[in-house]
Amino acid sequence: MRPLVGILGALILVAACGPAEPQSTTPTKTPDIRRSKLDIAYTALMENDVHKVSSKKVLTEALEAVRQLAKASGGSADIATPEFKDTTDGQLADFRAFANAVGTIAQANPGLRPDEIADTVLRSYTRSSPDCHTYYVPRRAAAPASVLAAAHPPAGAGAVSADEAGLDYRMLP
Repeated sequence: MRPLVGILGALILVAACGPAEPQSTTPTKTPDIRRSKLDIAYTALMENDVHKVSSKKVLTEALEAVRQLAKASGGSADIATPEFKDTTDGQLADFRAFANAVGTIAQANPGLRPDEIADTVLRSYTRSSPDCHTYYVPRRAAAPASVLAAAHPPAGAGAVSADEAGLDYRMLP
């Protein structure tokens, strides 16, 4: 009886250690959208923007810009907009959802170049905040007068009182 139990145990061990069903080893190609560059720019905008633009606004407008790029090149951009949180803090989960959506558009439109996609998204980031048209001048600068004179905006740009950080700002025409 004992040898039978030993043989039965060995058979079970051999059966358990046998080869499993073959799995697909073909990797799926992920489209290049310059994700790390977009992530760094998104994080910097969300952390440093003085106007505290909404994460939802930034990502929704950027996704729409990529959709327009795909359509302009004759491709399709039929993808649902993810539900982004409407906060002024950067949201990693939202950025991942955004990047996955842009990746899906890029995969459906192989004619779009990675740099073209990234440049479109970065331009959209800058348009989502009014800060790219604001010129800041330190209220009490230690710089020489010649440097300050060269840094002033063109005539016609109206001065506005100092902001919360003590910087005077002017809206450029």
